[in-house]
Amino acid sequence: MKKRKLLLLALLPLISACGSNPPADNPGENPGGDNPGETPVQPNPDTPSETLEDIGGDKGFVTVPEEPSPEPDQGPFTIEFRNADGTLLASDRLDRGDLPIAPDTTPTLESTSEYKFTFKEWYPSLEPVTQDQVYIATYDLTKRFGVSIVDEYTNEVYSTTYADEGSTFTLPEDTPTRPDTAKYSYEYDTENPFKETDLTIDRDTTLTANFIESYRTFEVELYSVSGTKYGETLEVTYGQRTEIPASIIEDIGTDGSRIYQATADSTNFDIVEENGHYYIDDYVTEDKTYTLSEESQRSFTMNFYLNPTETGGTAQEIEHVENYYSSESEYTLPYIVGHNVYYEVDGIEYAPGEKVDLASVDSIEGYEVNDTTNIPTVEYVTYDLSVNTNGDLVANKVGYQGTYNYEIPVPQPHALDLTNNSYRTLKTVGDGTNPLFDGTIYGTLPNVYLALPTTVTTIAANAFSNATGLTKVYIGENITSIGENAFELTNTSDVYFERASDDDVATGFASDLSLFSATEEFSNFNYDTPYSVAVGNFTYEFNADKTATLTKINTMGQITIPENVELFGETYEVTTIGDGSNNVFNYSSSYHYLTLPDTIKLINDYAFDGVNTNLRQINLPKGITRIGNRAFYNCSYVSFSTLPFKLEEIGYEAFYNCDFNISYTTFHINYSEDEFEGTTINGRLLDLPPFLRTIGYSAFENVDLEYVLIPKGVTEIGTYAFDSYYYDTLYFEHTEEEVQDLYTNGTPTGYRSNIRIVE
Repeated sequence: MKKRKLLLLALLPLISACGSNPPADNPGENPGGDNPGETPVQPNPDTPSETLEDIGGDKGFVTVPEEPSPEPDQGPFTIEFRNADGTLLASDRLDRGDLPIAPDTTPTLESTSEYKFTFKEWYPSLEPVTQDQVYIATYDLTKRFGVSIVDEYTNEVYSTTYADEGSTFTLPEDTPTRPDTAKYSYEYDTENPFKETDLTIDRDTTLTANFIESYRTFEVELYSVSGTKYGETLEVTYGQRTEIPASIIEDIGTDGSRIYQATADSTNFDIVEENGHYYIDDYVTEDKTYTLSEESQRSFTMNFYLNPTETGGTAQEIEHVENYYSSESEYTLPYIVGHNVYYEVDGIEYAPGEKVDLASVDSIEGYEVNDTTNIPTVEYVTYDLSVNTNGDLVANKVGYQGTYNYEIPVPQPHALDLTNNSYRTLKTVGDGTNPLFDGTIYGTLPNVYLALPTTVTTIAANAFSNATGLTKVYIGENITSIGENAFELTNTSDVYFERASDDDVATGFASDLSLFSATEEFSNFNYDTPYSVAVGNFTYEFNADKTATLTKINTMGQITIPENVELFGETYEVTTIGDGSNNVFNYSSSYHYLTLPDTIKLINDYAFDGVNTNLRQINLPKGITRIGNRAFYNCSYVSFSTLPFKLEEIGYEAFYNCDFNISYTTFHINYSEDEFEGTTINGRLLDLPPFLRTIGYSAFENVDLEYVLIPKGVTEIGTYAFDSYYYDTLYFEHTEEEVQDLYTNGTPTGYRSNIRIVE
């Protein structure tokens, strides 16, 4: 057994004095020592008296037996298993030497935005129990990154999730949504959900949600005037017209009635027919309710008095009944087959081809005359018509009435055949004996362009002899015979054939070749090449696709451009204004008030450039898709209120120094910046058309525009497009980056970007 050694302090003077000096009477004295106050050491009476050498020798130590060690604690001990965040997972009471058993369930720790935790081991390691012990779960850390899905326009955060470094992001269960605007609806593109293509996670990532944008559809309901609903509610796409179902058209038309207009919000809209389909001529931008107005077919009677009695005639009276609709009461007075007539409408004389309003007419009477001098003056070439033995309509005489429009083709009139109430078309020109042009009056007119309809098969002998002013002749494809001396003594230099060859044309025409310019021969007419012909007050280019471009206006004042023009018996739709190089007016120094038809699709470059203050009024039909370069340059007296709905392109300097008379309205703007959200403005807003793509440089320079909304579809804006006015009035349906890309020569200063109009 180990022994403990206790150090004994030996004070020799004290030990030597223990056995010879008696106790002092005074306890405070030390009679035998030099140190007052010390107490002498008393010998232990239970221990025999020993000398210093006996108890320790000169070492001064005493050997004492050691007490036995206490027995160790046998438990039970408290054992706890805790997660890294201190959460108690399990506990137990174990005796000394028992082995702790970890919980069956592997501990987990919720991932943070920075790390993912994976259980590694318990700390300390599990060993037999000797005391109370707490075991802590330890984890391996994996770096994580936040992935946010945002809307590119509003910057709204739809969701934020966290993904492990190097992983591939997967879609959240809740897909993003974007609310519809006034024009567009949005569907989340699950096939191509994000604009970004690399979705490997190696950093905090913002993904831009991809939406499929489409024009909204709106509900349209149709009602009768009496309030009865027609059929089911229709769905119409934004910017489209409402097609009236065929079942409604057929049902209403069973008794000869028709729908002639639709009314919505106190505005009347025409019903237009295109390829057998009927549309309300209103472009839908919201839910609509239309009231359809019906009208029944009407009729009126014309009484003709033929074979005048003053020339020995019988004054034959023929009654003719004509059907019409009251909404289209304008009626063109017809030519009469075999007779030269004039009309009296409520006592006023009219000539064939003139128009009357049946709504204000009580009676129409036609009277035959023997010559053209009694026919009121009209500004077109007329036929003296008759029917030959084959029943073909024949032009026997051409009489030019009026003082304008020398460069015109012969018009293509339809004539009323009173014998069977049908219309017949011109087949034969000339009677084979007499010239059509009166040589003393009409034959001397300069620069007459003669265009014969395709229905003409025969040009009789002598038909155009002595017509010294005849310059060009256009002959349709059905011509089979041209008589002897048909063009004798004319100055015609150009003859155009619609047919490829003249093999079937009578040889008599060949003998007249010398009558034409010695340097010109027949030119096979090519429909693929536009050609120019003056018709009435206008000059047109006729195109292969049966459209016409108006290139010159040969009159002034109040001017109405027709929707269609006839040539060669064909109908050409007037779709374009201007030839792209000059303005359209021959008389640019006169005032002009111009009405364009709804068929116009293009106003070409320079169409009204240089007209300046002389153009006083013009309308812009909805179907125009392009307004060309300098189209209205400096037309400061024209006051525009809106731009065509279908407009896609505005050329450079198109509206330079023009006036826009826009009414005040209240509209709501929703900026991307929070401090401007939900602002209501009252002012003059030019809401550019939704299909617009390009705005040329200086297009609206020097134009007083208070507020302008640039639609989302615009992809290019030229320099100075809105120069001289405040750029903070330009509102964009674009992102900041898109606005930067819009301008072809850098973004102007002072504009506000990323602004949307929200109804």
